Amino acid sequence: MFEFDFIEWLSSQVTEHPDVVLGVGDDAAILRNSEDLQVLTTDLLLEGVHFESGSATFKQIGRKALAVSLSDVAAMGATPTVAVLTFAFPQRLEFAAAQDIFRGALELAREYRVAIVGGDTNRWSQGLVVGSTVLGSLKHAGWPISGARPGDLLLVSGSLGGSILGKHLDFRPRCDLAAALAATQLVHAATDISDSLTIDLAEICRQSKVGVCLDAMRVPIAAAARARSEQTGRPPLEHALFDGEDFELLLAVDPEAADELLTKPELAGQLTVIGAFDSSDRLVLKREDGRAGPLPVRGYEH
Repeated sequence: MFEFDFIEWLSSQVTEHPDVVLGVGDDAAILRNSEDLQVLTTDLLLEGVHFESGSATFKQIGRKALAVSLSDVAAMGATPTVAVLTFAFPQRLEFAAAQDIFRGALELAREYRVAIVGGDTNRWSQGLVVGSTVLGSLKHAGWPISGARPGDLLLVSGSLGGSILGKHLDFRPRCDLAAALAATQLVHAATDISDSLTIDLAEICRQSKVGVCLDAMRVPIAAAARARSEQTGRPPLEHALFDGEDFELLLAVDPEAADELLTKPELAGQLTVIGAFDSSDRLVLKREDGRAGPLPVRGYEH
């Protein structure tokens, strides 16, 4: 696929730097800053790809632009601290609309105690483009996507599917959950679900060089997935597996400590075990009838 092939090629072109702990290919980079570690991530949202200005409010667009970067920071087990925003406003866009876009981002930034410290603004003849870059602080070694180990359990936060019915604009970045998980030091690898559960899970397996068995009966299916199923005629499970833009955390967790993690009061009800990693190179789906077969990998490619 174009996106992943390009990232793989790009990672072979960049040079190493002594202050870079983890570079191209993950949800965020990890940087060494004196004695501390920081994470850095950036995202670009395009009209017609990540949102439609006719169906999303301008505040929702601004909010989502920052939220996707906060989600990446959460997927590294870090705490977001500062952000910069960039805007390419269509020439037809009214000044009040531009203000609303920024207000949407600013309200989310205040909620998560993130300081917006600058950015860049341009106008042009094409559609709306909003970008965000977020810096976060890291109190541990991070959760590299390449860190899953055979025997680790696969956990997911929240419920999945049907995000197009609203969650793709109004999701809550899992920063608070990530902070609680980081304190346990039990997470080996993580990513957030943007393209789809199956695409992002496949990327963990590829970079970690492990296989996985995903249990269909355990996948938490959102009410929106069931509503979407009524519209499309496709089973709700398909929407949970392939829809994407849920921005939930997908985690590889120490199996011996998973019970302890799941019973912590501050984490109660937020995580579900949906499978396990193994030493094979196979992606397997255990279906509702007990049969197992190859896990299809589908979703949204930017």
